[in-house]
Amino acid sequence: MRYKQDGDGNSNVEFDLPGQYTRVIRYHSPEYIVNMAKHMYDTYQIDFVGFLDENLMTMNTSSGGTWLKEICRLWHEYGLAPKPQYDEQGDLTGWTGIYWSGTSHTSLSNPEILKVMHEAGCSHLVYGYESFAPHVMKTVGKGATVKNNIRSFFYTLESGIRPIPNIIIGFPNEDFESLRQNMQAWDELGIIVKPHFATPYPGSEWFSVYRKTIENQYGGDLEAFLLDLGDASKPTAVISHNFNAIEIVGLREIMLTKNYRLMDAYEQTWRKNHNIPDGEPSTLYQDATKRNPYPKEVRA
Repeated sequence: MRYKQDGDGNSNVEFDLPGQYTRVIRYHSPEYIVNMAKHMYDTYQIDFVGFLDENLMTMNTSSGGTWLKEICRLWHEYGLAPKPQYDEQGDLTGWTGIYWSGTSHTSLSNPEILKVMHEAGCSHLVYGYESFAPHVMKTVGKGATVKNNIRSFFYTLESGIRPIPNIIIGFPNEDFESLRQNMQAWDELGIIVKPHFATPYPGSEWFSVYRKTIENQYGGDLEAFLLDLGDASKPTAVISHNFNAIEIVGLREIMLTKNYRLMDAYEQTWRKNHNIPDGEPSTLYQDATKRNPYPKEVRA
């Protein structure tokens, strides 16, 4: 999203469209960040800091790999690196210093920087894995793969940091195959994740591409959609070509119970409802290699 002047000198908001992405990465200096943490520690005796909605690895890569290392070095220098305290039974009773956490990009994490972060007090990292289905990942636009997801998961665990996976369902090409692939990945990794819902936030490609459909789902009232937005933990405007809101909510519950039997049973019902014979892909989504894979309407 950016401001652009028209021929009359008026500023208008312009959103990115497919193939027309803009990106400027801005971030505070390590000194500024650590000084703020030190002030909060000395003044209010805080013991934890969360870097909310900050992609630590992206900013570190943008700095040439120096930004996070310098933050961690200063964390030690300023006496903020946490030191755990235990009772006679070996149970944790507290700590001095500050533990911290943030978000990370799956394709940018590596064992070297994760080890440095752990030693400076990083306790967990939130990863936007989004999906473990290859055909869905190709449409997300993050430049990450399922292999990246799995590799970063184990890199992080092995460093001593806890990886927190974020999964989304309801992508435009979400289908039964992708839902099962997510469930199978959870089984293989020994985790369970409550997925968020794909949400076309203003400024995203999805908002630009599906804007008319979004307005239709809210009776033409775009303001109502904006007021309905939250943290993607509830369905708002549906952009899935295969599932409506009721189906997405129900399928999430089936995923959480890892009930493959119910998933198989509903797929047969879904095929019957859409006149898709056995042997054909369970999807209404057009081939993403075509010039315009987005129909005028999706299922609300």
